[in-house]
Amino acid sequence: WQIEIFFRWFKTTLQCKHLLAESENGLELHFYAALIASLLVVVHTGRRPNKALLRALHFYLLGWAEWTHVEEEVLRCKIARA
Repeated sequence: WQIEIFFRWFKTTLQCKHLLAESENGLELHFYAALIASLLVVVHTGRRPNKALLRALHFYLLGWAEWTHVEEEVLRCKIARA
């Protein structure tokens, strides 16, 4: 069950619905990049990432959104924490 819970978290919270690689090294890089991004959000906001913030990061990395949109979501997370 722990593996199932991990993959559910990986697919829903981190928005990693499709794996980008098929090789072992590619999969490791995908997992590590997603985990590092999640941990950086926790360090920066002081709380675990929500779907809205991760979606904003995802859109920024795809080039579909500006960095200001990500900053707005970070501020919302910080305000919700207070």
